[in-house]
Amino acid sequence: MEYSSSLVGMGHRLTLTLLAGALLVSPSLPTVVLAQTAEFVPGRVIVKYRSGTPENRGAQLRAAVDAQVIKQLPLINAEVLTLPEGWEVDEIVEWYNGQIGVEYAEPDYLLYPIEGLAPSTKESFGNAREPPRAFATTPDDPRYSEQWALHNTGQSSGTVDADIDAPEAWDLTTGNDTIIVGVIDSGIDWSHPDLEANMWVNPGEIAGDTIDNDGNGFIDDIYGWDFKNDDASVYDSPTADDHGTHVAGTVAAVSDNALGVTGVAWNVKLMSLKFLEGSGSTSDAVDAINYAVANGATMTTNSWGGGGRSAALEDAIEASGDAGLLFIAASGNSAQDLDGTPSYPTAYPSDNIVSVNSTDRNDSMSSFSNYGLTTTDLAAPGSAILSTIPEGEYKSMSGTSMATPHVTGVAALIYSAFPELTHLQVKERLMWSGDAPSGLAGTSVSGRRLNAYNALDNDSIAPNAVADLRVVPDASPGAGSVTPFGGTALTLRWTAPGDDGAVGTASGYDLRYATTPITNDTEFDAAMQATGLPYPALAGTSQDAIVIGLDPETSYYFILKSKDNVSNQSGLSNSTGGETGLVQELFADGAESIASRDLWNIDLPWARTSTTFSPSDATAPLGGSWSWTDSPGGQYANNIDSSLETIPLSLEGVRNPAFQFDHRYDFENGWDFGYLEISTGDGAWTELKKYTGQATSWTSESVTLADYAGQETVIFRFRVTSDRMATADGWYVDDVRLIGDADAVLGLDFALDASNDTAVVNLKLRNNEEVFGLSYQLSWGSSSNLTGKNPVSFFRSAVTGRLLESGLTHIVEVNTDTDVLTGTLVNTSGDGSIAAGDSAIIEYRFPLRDDLYVSDGAFVQVTETGSDRSGSLPDIAVVVPFSLVQGTLADSVGNPMITGLGGSGKLETRDLLNADVDFSGAVDVADIVSMIDFYLGRTEASGLQLAVADTYRDEILNVIDIVRTINIVLGRSIGNASLAAPLLAAGQQQQGRVSDGGDLDVAVQSLPVSGSALLADIPAGVVGLQLGIRHGPSRVSDAHLLLEDDGFELVKRIGATSSSFMIYSTDNSPLPPGTQPVLTLELDSGSGSGADTSVSDFYLSEVLGVDASGFPVYPNVDPLLAIQELLGTPNLLPAQKLQLDRRGNGDGVYNLGDLLSLLHRAGLFPGNTGRKATQ
Repeated sequence: MEYSSSLVGMGHRLTLTLLAGALLVSPSLPTVVLAQTAEFVPGRVIVKYRSGTPENRGAQLRAAVDAQVIKQLPLINAEVLTLPEGWEVDEIVEWYNGQIGVEYAEPDYLLYPIEGLAPSTKESFGNAREPPRAFATTPDDPRYSEQWALHNTGQSSGTVDADIDAPEAWDLTTGNDTIIVGVIDSGIDWSHPDLEANMWVNPGEIAGDTIDNDGNGFIDDIYGWDFKNDDASVYDSPTADDHGTHVAGTVAAVSDNALGVTGVAWNVKLMSLKFLEGSGSTSDAVDAINYAVANGATMTTNSWGGGGRSAALEDAIEASGDAGLLFIAASGNSAQDLDGTPSYPTAYPSDNIVSVNSTDRNDSMSSFSNYGLTTTDLAAPGSAILSTIPEGEYKSMSGTSMATPHVTGVAALIYSAFPELTHLQVKERLMWSGDAPSGLAGTSVSGRRLNAYNALDNDSIAPNAVADLRVVPDASPGAGSVTPFGGTALTLRWTAPGDDGAVGTASGYDLRYATTPITNDTEFDAAMQATGLPYPALAGTSQDAIVIGLDPETSYYFILKSKDNVSNQSGLSNSTGGETGLVQELFADGAESIASRDLWNIDLPWARTSTTFSPSDATAPLGGSWSWTDSPGGQYANNIDSSLETIPLSLEGVRNPAFQFDHRYDFENGWDFGYLEISTGDGAWTELKKYTGQATSWTSESVTLADYAGQETVIFRFRVTSDRMATADGWYVDDVRLIGDADAVLGLDFALDASNDTAVVNLKLRNNEEVFGLSYQLSWGSSSNLTGKNPVSFFRSAVTGRLLESGLTHIVEVNTDTDVLTGTLVNTSGDGSIAAGDSAIIEYRFPLRDDLYVSDGAFVQVTETGSDRSGSLPDIAVVVPFSLVQGTLADSVGNPMITGLGGSGKLETRDLLNADVDFSGAVDVADIVSMIDFYLGRTEASGLQLAVADTYRDEILNVIDIVRTINIVLGRSIGNASLAAPLLAAGQQQQGRVSDGGDLDVAVQSLPVSGSALLADIPAGVVGLQLGIRHGPSRVSDAHLLLEDDGFELVKRIGATSSSFMIYSTDNSPLPPGTQPVLTLELDSGSGSGADTSVSDFYLSEVLGVDASGFPVYPNVDPLLAIQELLGTPNLLPAQKLQLDRRGNGDGVYNLGDLLSLLHRAGLFPGNTGRKATQ
């Protein structure tokens, strides 16, 4: 989110920078939102300090920026600051949010009344309903007959009884004067003859004596306080205070007084908490809430909004909830879905907020009203509402501002009738006791319109527990609007209970499910909650619900509770169960192992986590205790656009495909989003689902893909975006699967036999109908171009199980060049078939090679087991990928059956030791010798041997691997992976000179007699060196080690135009530190060339050191030189370019990609949040 601010003067900006350098200890970014184009009070900010912060911390920070406290906000333990001239709010907010001890800082946002609209002449027209209930209480107020919201007789073309049933409610209570409603709004004309008798009067204050008699901090606060003008005059003018006066009249205009109109609650008291006069500030709104809490208000009514998402205001609302106050709020007049475009304060997730939409006189949603299935709670009449305005007048207005006080008035009646209820129990009655016109379905959590009479129901009778909950077959395609979800949904059916036992209509259902039986309330609360349930029907009606997103071929248990209009809950229903159907699983991942990463293209920071996971039973196909998240380190970052993207998949030949996953999320509502998107491989992405706000419980999603059936390529991604301010816990995704209908499923399972020298593979068939023919292809090869051998070879196949009695003949053809087996089952007897079942039908045996070392490196799997410098080496295994690449089944007349293929995977045939290149089962000196022979080219290493020898996992065999192998032999700890970058540091010495500092550097130096030396500056702790040189017409004939210590070894690889040298010790002793010659080179002239052998004929092509823990040590490279090299000014030695590429993107050429990667790792360049995670 953005907000506007101008640039400050350079002097101020410099001062702030210096202060930040002195005080900024924590690098954390702001944790609160700054609203897009939100207006705020110039020169003012709200700052809240963390609990436990020293008392003088605020004074230190204020002194640093010369800010002054203008008031405290004790309800939330925050303060409001003014800034000196020249400072901008956005810079101060960002600076404060980076300081230790600050919980948040934010602008003092401006808020506005949700304006009352002129009554529309285009109200919807409805039909008369059944006659309303009989009632006795009718007020004598002369304009009561115009108040259709209270009692709709069809006046002005309305619908009879499209009202809140106020007169029926008044038969039960009209309220009492112990109930105090805080009207947080513009002011109230307290002298209005239809309001004055119901104004709250501060019992501890004496009017006009200019003394704070009750010691509450406010002088002469008789009717409340004007926080806008900071005085006791809660009424200032007709234009300034008409909105608040209108709201107050709807809540509690004096009734039955033969004057004007009647309020919803006749006898409650109105506390005027004025903070709006055209606009108002967030800090004043917080003060108003604090006053309501401190001075005995029962609830507040709030017909205002605007600004950004304010942590201060959210804290204040939460604090009022902690004190037991409802915060009843208008949803807004923008005709928007707040689930996607939130409006504050109504969209805050606080439990004590009641968010109110508006209806018209025909029980339709008002054309202007906001709505939201998850962000608003209920609706109330808000179109053409007649109420009080200043100077003794009356006026009709429209808006959610007019709907909200109806809810407030009914809440006052509930408190009057049931004083023992908590504020949240009152909220439940308000939401679930309303009427449910069909036009309001899906517009709020309850989908209901306020009903005062129902809310006062003195009902202690809960709905009967459902006794006939059962799983029924899905409706067949074409039979109605219900379409099966590919075998991963079950349809539940039950008989609706009543509101009171078996009488009437209940108000809501709560259906739970699990893979283990649910027998008590504790298990009920822990189970998954079904979504998309129907509204309860009249008692005795049969009702259905489809539960989607279930795992295929899994048994589930279901149980149901019902609740009535006042939230009395039934007991648990009978428990029922069912099993999901047969599907072909085209993709499935539960994040349960590191191998899951092979199924995704992963943007950082997406990663696996065990912090939270879908609560499926571990025996389910995708159960377990891991999930994927975009925020493994806590909250996601600002300004991210990060994706978890599947590998390319195919929907060719797939019927009824569906994409399913379990998830929970917490995004900054309306500003940060999670998207499920699909691509057909052309680079374009289409949105399937969009999420914002919170869903703290795990739920299942199932997305039908009828429009993509038959697509050759589909790719799915979970994408998270955030704005520049405010973060949250993010998205957790689990049990992801792409499925489709299937008549039968072919699959594989595989394992080593008891002797661990043969792979046993079983072809399995799951079918519900007889199969009369089968053809398939089984592969155990690699898609890579192989130079080595496959670790296994085909030995034999044998039919088993049901196939023995099938009468079908198995014909096998094996291609040893491609490692593919083609099999066919043919009906030679005329009446053969495979019976329905689920079991293996064919067994194959693949013995391992005796000479395993000749296996190709493509069959090596390396799994990292720890973090950088963790002391853990990776696990290395020889793996064989078995997969079904084709499978076709035939029915009795030869027609193809829809066949799912599954069970592909990799079989680990042998675990290997790092550096055990002779596969002896132990790492010893012989392995070191073999690795040196590989390095020198004396013997050729197989792909498998190179994979085992490369202990540093950089795909190069060098001195680092020798040092690490020595450490293994000596039993010393080493790291397991390279995440470190070469150090980019300013001040690099000129080429050809050795630095006098502590950095590694090497130069070529001429010797007096026909030779050269390599002069090295060796830092302390280096135990090995690898040096490469290139030479033109001169030729190196030999080299000698110049180090005085006899414990070091020199390995020489001398060529015609290039040579390489490795220096190490057999016990990894450090090389002598400091500047010294390390090698002398004997030179011969090139054959017949006559060229001299000066040092200019040589240049260093590689300089590499290694420390005792087996990590590389590189010479420093000046970033400026690295940049100039890319701009066309040659400044780097070949050795420097080589090291930068190896530690950059490793593509063989030093380029911009290397530089950006290295600058990022060195902390000198902002990270690319879209960078792919390394595997």
